[in-house]
Amino acid sequence: MKNRWLMLVLLSIMTGCVVVVIVALWLTPVSGVTKENFDRIEVGMTRAEVEVILGSKAIARIRQRRDIFCFGNFWRDAESGAEAGIEFDAEDHVRGKEWWPGVLDQRTTWERFLDLMPGRPKRLRPVNVVL
Repeated sequence: MKNRWLMLVLLSIMTGCVVVVIVALWLTPVSGVTKENFDRIEVGMTRAEVEVILGSKAIARIRQRRDIFCFGNFWRDAESGAEAGIEFDAEDHVRGKEWWPGVLDQRTTWERFLDLMPGRPKRLRPVNVVL
C-alpha cells in the first residue's frame, strides 16, 4: 500500500512539473512580427531594443500608402503577411511606427495550440483578408 501511495505522489509531482513547464513556455513572449509585440514598441526605443522584440530581419524599402511614399524599416510575418513599419531618427531611436495586419487568423487560441502539436494533421485555417 505504501508503494502505491508513493508512486501516486511521485506521478502527481511529475505531472504538475510538466504542466508548469508547458504553461511557462506557452505564456513566454515570442520574438516576431505580431500585433502584441508591435504594441510593446514605444517612441524613443533604440533599434537594438526593437530588433530584440521583432527580430533582426528588417527590410529597408519604400512603401506607398495612398498618396504618400514612406521610407523605413519593415518587419514582415511570412505566415500572415502582417507588417510592422518602424521609422528611426538619426540616432537610431524610434520616431514613429505603423501596423498593417495582412491576413487575420480566425482560429481560437486552443485551436492554434493544438495545431502546434507534432503528429497532428494540420487543418486549413479560415482567414479574412484585410485590405
